[in-house]
Amino acid sequence: MEHKIKMYETTVIINPTLEEHQIESIVKNIEEMINNSGGSVKSVERWGRKRLTYPINKRNNGYYAHIEFEADGGLIADLERNCEYDDNIMRYLTIRLDAKMLQAKEQQKLKPREPEEIDDLDLVNPDIEDIDIEDEEPLIPGEKIEKS
Repeated sequence: MEHKIKMYETTVIINPTLEEHQIESIVKNIEEMINNSGGSVKSVERWGRKRLTYPINKRNNGYYAHIEFEADGGLIADLERNCEYDDNIMRYLTIRLDAKMLQAKEQQKLKPREPEEIDDLDLVNPDIEDIDIEDEEPLIPGEKIEKS
């Protein structure tokens, strides 16, 4: 039975207390495993240390790395097994990118990014008058505010 080559992406959360060279070593090991198993790494993004939504192993932060690669389906089980056995990888997730996801990624790459136009935002309300704070008397606690 022959496996077809498909696109995958894996995101791992690595123990943030490790030093940079140790984290880099873990990411390189994942890349080498993919390449040695007949796959090819397309991109590696190091998102860095980020706060977790909920604690994992009593840690509130994690180092995120995201790897996109092409491989056959047999590699995924080995990759996830290695992530499971590595005590410094707190969580991992591998998904297969289907045609719609690949198309959306390509369109996102082709879409030019423009800075937000501040002029289009309605930041000033013309109905509100300027208030001169110096003319106002300070409020005394418990005093009622009279509307004029």
